[in-house]
Amino acid sequence: GPPSSERDMEGGAQDGSESSVAETLGVDCLARILFFLAQSDGDPVAMCHASTVSRTWREAAQSPAVWRQMLAQRSYVSARDVDLAMPFVDHEDIEHEKPRKARAEARTLLRHAVGEDPKECFQAWHRCFGDVDPALFRRCKGAWDTVEAVLSSKAGTKTKGGGPCSRPEPYQEIVDSFRAGATLERCDEVVYKLFDLEYMHPSAALFWRLRDGQDVWSSFIRANPSMGDVAQAPMGLFGGQHVYGEFSNVRMLSLRDALVVNAHLKSSEEDPFPDTDAVEPDDYRFPIAANFEGTHVVCVDVFSGEVFVNDDDEEQGRRAHPYGIDIIGWFEEYTRRLAAGVYRVQADPDLPDNMRVITRFPQATLQENFPSSGDSDLCRREARMVSGITPADSTVFEAVTKGVRIRVSTVLQSGYGMSAASGNPERMFAYSVRMDLLSVEEQLRRWDADAGLRAASGDPPETRFTPLTSVQLKSRMWIITDCDGHEHETMGDAVIGLYPLLKAATSGGPEVASPPFVYQSCTACKLPGTMEGGFNFVEGSISQPTGPGFFVQCPLFRLEYPDYLFGF
Repeated sequence: GPPSSERDMEGGAQDGSESSVAETLGVDCLARILFFLAQSDGDPVAMCHASTVSRTWREAAQSPAVWRQMLAQRSYVSARDVDLAMPFVDHEDIEHEKPRKARAEARTLLRHAVGEDPKECFQAWHRCFGDVDPALFRRCKGAWDTVEAVLSSKAGTKTKGGGPCSRPEPYQEIVDSFRAGATLERCDEVVYKLFDLEYMHPSAALFWRLRDGQDVWSSFIRANPSMGDVAQAPMGLFGGQHVYGEFSNVRMLSLRDALVVNAHLKSSEEDPFPDTDAVEPDDYRFPIAANFEGTHVVCVDVFSGEVFVNDDDEEQGRRAHPYGIDIIGWFEEYTRRLAAGVYRVQADPDLPDNMRVITRFPQATLQENFPSSGDSDLCRREARMVSGITPADSTVFEAVTKGVRIRVSTVLQSGYGMSAASGNPERMFAYSVRMDLLSVEEQLRRWDADAGLRAASGDPPETRFTPLTSVQLKSRMWIITDCDGHEHETMGDAVIGLYPLLKAATSGGPEVASPPFVYQSCTACKLPGTMEGGFNFVEGSISQPTGPGFFVQCPLFRLEYPDYLFGF
């Protein structure tokens, strides 16, 4: 635990008699011993006790290397890694409207402190976070480090080995929107006034103490000075999706914005701090993230630390993670998926100027998109973050038929009048379909690789294979099966009124591949269910066919409640 007084942190006790053992070992050797002690547990009390043994021990305990190791062990702070610089700046001096400037000032202070006086730096950190369990602090800071490393403009740099890490496209504007951390006193003040609790759950408080939400408005206007509609700002940390003209993008709320959203949810617009007598028993949910309209809200239980999303199917909301973890474990899971490329930054053609957004339609299975090996700190951090995740955590399904690749991903939707309370047991899912035609070289490679499978299945050998260079979609067919085994079949021409033409790239030829065609739609199903089907294509084009039509299989995909929810 933390020392009982500031005097303890300074070394405290008077020097005692010189130890013959200490004299024999010498200051350098003792400092090395303390270095490994710091590496093993980073306990400041042990360091202070060591400094009271003798002058030699005291001199060894003052070694900068020991305190740098204490910073690294307990807080992941080093002269090279200064993303946590916020606590070292007086909160009253931070201009929240200029988070980038505040972050730069804090980093400058931290670089100087770590390099010149690591003990003073540790004491500053200890004054801010000495109450937090070091393991919990490292987990939360490690997750925030991953977010900023993946989304920062430096994320596209090459590794020492020459190959880039596998990660999403950078989105520096999101990083710039992060606000300086809130104080512990502010966190406790909120829950005391709202819920009559003495303190906020440590994990929930730490989440805000490292980053007090996003200042999306200022960052959006800086990046898009000609636009004033912040409702279209696609810079939410937790991303979203665009389906049928409805855009939902979830940002992390500052404590100030969370109070506004909470007042809206409690129908108390005049007073964000309602009478505590009106709070329902065990109702300690407080917003941590929301879309700009406030219709899709993620809340944390400030008593238990668990996370919930608003869900019409459940009056108290749906738990956003498995039992046994809290907001830090939930956030770690999100950062693992972001680092693994499951959630990616993409241009949204339905937004003005094709603005970018972190799409929550999964873009790749974790199995196929683990970070590439490399020597960079970011690659190693990503490798740690994605360890332990199975491919089942990513709702991405893919199939290839005659060179046409179909990839489907799903996201559970909220609302639409479908809930158990309304008497409708069906739930709405949005799905995104991505289709493209493999290059001629890839089609030939796959044909050769599948020769053994064709022979094993008894298919007649074909002496010639002609890869497809262009195909066009004519119609679609879907079969939706609910949990009772009831099937519903739909079919029709085109998809969302379009007949996409796909072209394959040819090496050294005139043909240039067409960009993948992507569309989104929705379906309702009594969960758990499945959906499968496919598309009828024609070789060449509909107006000028060059061969017979053929059916492209869409892989069967599951419609079920996910283990983790990061918004709707």
